[in-house]
Amino acid sequence: MDVLLMILVAVAAGVATWWWLRRRLVSPARHDLALTRIEAAHGPARLALTAPLLTQLAQAPASEIIRIWDRLELPLLAVLPDCPPAAKPVLVERLDALAKACSHRETARRILDLRNGLVGPTGL
Repeated sequence: MDVLLMILVAVAAGVATWWWLRRRLVSPARHDLALTRIEAAHGPARLALTAPLLTQLAQAPASEIIRIWDRLELPLLAVLPDCPPAAKPVLVERLDALAKACSHRETARRILDLRNGLVGPTGL
């Protein structure tokens, strides 16, 4: 019985370690790949590729949000005038979620500034 319990604990520890390492090591690489695709795209295609990345980043640690946002902000600003009206509510919602998830005030403020650029003075 003691051997079975030790095996169960070892398996649980292995699964927890695998999950933690996968989340820590694989996610940044996945974010970098998505960011490379976004930087290569132009116009509304760039905005369409951005929405899933924003959702993933909202689950990431603040250091990852800061790192990715530093590269993502300017390419997004460049295509804001091309944003289709149907895409604006989705991006606004995801930018809000990302700003709430980011504990770094300066980065969260920059995210909200971009969101406010989408909303405009008259709203959506």
